[in-house]
Amino acid sequence: MKKYTITDGELSSVIELAIGAAELRKEVQMLRKQLEKAEAHSQPYYQLCPKCHGQGIVSKPPLLAGDVNEWTGSESSYPCDVCNGAKTLLVK
Repeated sequence: MKKYTITDGELSSVIELAIGAAELRKEVQMLRKQLEKAEAHSQPYYQLCPKCHGQGIVSKPPLLAGDVNEWTGSESSYPCDVCNGAKTLLVK
C-alpha cells in the first residue's frame, strides 16, 4: 500500500473545500424550504386560452400547421386543441 503525505497547504485547502461544501448544502436546504413555503402559498388561477381567446373554437383544424392558409374541410369551426373547448386554462 502506497502512503501519501499531505502538506499543510494542501490540508488547509481540503478543509476549506469541505467547509464550503457544508455551507452550500445548508444554503440549498434553506432555499428548498423557502421554495416549498412559496409554493404552498401560491394560488392557482385561470386565464383565457391564448389560442382561441376564450372562444373555445378555432377556424383552423387543430393539427394544421400555422403557415397553411388553405385546406379542405366540411366544418366551419373546430374545438380548440389547447383548452379543449373549455375557454380557460388553469395556471399554477
